Amino acid sequence: MMKKKRKNLITGALPLVLLYCSLLCSCVAEDLSDCRRQKLRVTLNLETETQGTPARAGETHAVTLYAYGENGQCQLVQDFQVGDLNSTTTLEVDLAPGMYDFVAWVNHSGESFELPHYEQFPQVRPTKDVSVLYLKIPASSVIDHELPRLLHGSVSGKRLQDSDEEVSIPLVQNTNYIHFTVEGLERTTDVYEFKVRDFNGAYTFDNEFTACAPFSYVSTAWFAGGGKTLESDMTVLRLEKGRSPEFLLRDRDTGKTLYPASDTHETNLVKLIERAYESQGKTIDFSRQHVFDIRMKFNGGVDMDVSITINGWEITEDDTGLRP
Repeated sequence: MMKKKRKNLITGALPLVLLYCSLLCSCVAEDLSDCRRQKLRVTLNLETETQGTPARAGETHAVTLYAYGENGQCQLVQDFQVGDLNSTTTLEVDLAPGMYDFVAWVNHSGESFELPHYEQFPQVRPTKDVSVLYLKIPASSVIDHELPRLLHGSVSGKRLQDSDEEVSIPLVQNTNYIHFTVEGLERTTDVYEFKVRDFNGAYTFDNEFTACAPFSYVSTAWFAGGGKTLESDMTVLRLEKGRSPEFLLRDRDTGKTLYPASDTHETNLVKLIERAYESQGKTIDFSRQHVFDIRMKFNGGVDMDVSITINGWEITEDDTGLRP
């Protein structure tokens, strides 16, 4: 009789156990955000070797953090601000224990970039592989303003346990800063234009280049006061070995192209930078070097020979091509 009662108890409890297990499995495997709330400490790490522009006093950085579950679907989108890119921020997040990929975009100004915020989340949970950050390119296909210091970070396969966790995300800088100086041109009242034509305005959430129509970064300069030099600053997005951003200098008023002055002049900005470094036996690492001082000195002659110095290392252009 006793054995029969125990059997009935076990049989009666079995559906409840199965229901609990079913709910638990559903929570872990499908919709992690509704399971439990825990603290997640997020540390953004900008490597000290990265040669970018120094942070301005009192500067804050807008961050959007994404977390994707094992099924590839987004489980978290959260915005926050940090004052120090090497600081730790504690967030209250809805994430159950499990394996996650984390992605962070920093300084994605709404005026300059378009970042998916998944307006229908959590009812709709997009996957990382369909998510793209875009540079906002106007109808003119010209970017003539300073871009924010865009940074990207990601961590894959991070397992969270059932307790407070910390995620350390290394950052890579996407924005480059170029200062142009030109000497040796005849002084005029004209406006001069520096242009870099590229198609680097779209990035996957792994920070890889993706489809983008060509456009131009443009900055201008003129002879101010009694000066004999032209100076201008430009921000451009990622530079990388093997890519071909086209550089030129022209007189906007007359339409005359000053550089290149011949078909043999190198216009690939990446190659120009690489060859400047190679002239000193060095190799440029575009993932760490983000500030470029480019100086051009024209000889004033009819043949428009020009020497180019990049970050203090000189290469020479003439009608026979580039000479280290």
